[in-house]
Amino acid sequence: MFDPLSRSFHRGESEGGPHAGFKAFRFWNPEGAPLKTPVANDWWPRFSDQEYERRYANVRSAMSERGLDALLIYGGSIYFGTDPGAPNLVYLTGYAPACHGYLLLPLEEEPTLLVYVPGHLKNAIEMSLVEDVRAGNDLIGNAFRRFSELGTLPEQVGYVGNFGFARVTIPYEHHQELTTRMPDTKFEDATAWYERDRLVKSGEELVQMREGGRMTDQAHMLLRERARPGITDVSLQMAVVNDVHKLSGRLPFSHVGSTSMRASEAFYPSFYATNRVIQRGDVVLTELAAGPGGYFGKIYGTLAIGEPTPAYQTMFELASGIYKAIYDYAKPGMTIRDVEAVLDGGAAARGFHSLSYISGWSTYNTPPSIKAHGDHVQQLIELAPGLCLNIAGWVVDNERRCGVWLGDTAVVTEHGLESLHSYPVADLEHVILE
Repeated sequence: MFDPLSRSFHRGESEGGPHAGFKAFRFWNPEGAPLKTPVANDWWPRFSDQEYERRYANVRSAMSERGLDALLIYGGSIYFGTDPGAPNLVYLTGYAPACHGYLLLPLEEEPTLLVYVPGHLKNAIEMSLVEDVRAGNDLIGNAFRRFSELGTLPEQVGYVGNFGFARVTIPYEHHQELTTRMPDTKFEDATAWYERDRLVKSGEELVQMREGGRMTDQAHMLLRERARPGITDVSLQMAVVNDVHKLSGRLPFSHVGSTSMRASEAFYPSFYATNRVIQRGDVVLTELAAGPGGYFGKIYGTLAIGEPTPAYQTMFELASGIYKAIYDYAKPGMTIRDVEAVLDGGAAARGFHSLSYISGWSTYNTPPSIKAHGDHVQQLIELAPGLCLNIAGWVVDNERRCGVWLGDTAVVTEHGLESLHSYPVADLEHVILE
């Protein structure tokens, strides 16, 4: 029903108060009652009750260690794609609010999902894992009311940003309102440790990551079949979107860009594909990620329309060598910095420049990350089994007018790196199209 005082929508009302009728979403119900079963959908994969219990238990254990009484986990739209984003919020809710929203997670009480658009309440109730769902444009007012229901306002609250790669936490206006309404509460940025605690994938998550690898392989194979003279970059991009949706997958992005190999003007694919018409003698660069809602594979691809020029041949050989060297060299127990030694791959000695890198890939970019020559390092995280990474061999000319990149997504195992893909990104014969 609609509460005109709070300007929010909520479910359940009883004699005990406006929220007393909420059915609890309990992760360790002593009676063994099943968790809420959301309506099936193709947006996010569903996991077992035990998987969600594991996630909540881990997050709450970390909260307790840090003396936090509650978390506010923010989520909003990301990128240009067909996946809603909000990976940090989706992790505990199985739902991403349109525009933006929060999961309010007390240390001991039940979580509350706050969505921005009132008309989305019914849909959010159907799809979310969380029982207590409230909608309204006054997100912080609704958060404050939920904090007030806990009896006393929390002393310490951590806020978690949309995802760390963007290096933003919560909107400035929201922070201002929170600190004004709760002047005695200490707020701190909890994004880094929250993301770090979920970097290593569970067995159930790895099943979805492998499915993402399979979808991405299929999507890139279909793109390869369509990449012929006469087609535009944007037509290729739209075909990929259609192909992935037919597989019941989603894409956070689908970069496609072409340029002439003899008069190159690009070493990186276009985020927004254009109407450029592909011609013989072109090279097509791609960065495609696809999978079942948030669990994506990723392929960095280079396709030559006709025989590559000598420069492109050399860049491809160098990039392929670096890509293979990373797979051979990286082992569990190393830090990301330990792998830096193989990222140049002799590119400088042959008159080229390596931009090759390894980056975390945990439902969107996450730490750790390192590029050749150490110009980008995020946290010296140890390579541990279950950690997913993007591996990219990327070689450009010194003026950065042309380049070749190739790579995919890997998981760290007990023995080293294992690709989640079967698409032969490093096979020169495979990427030459007649």
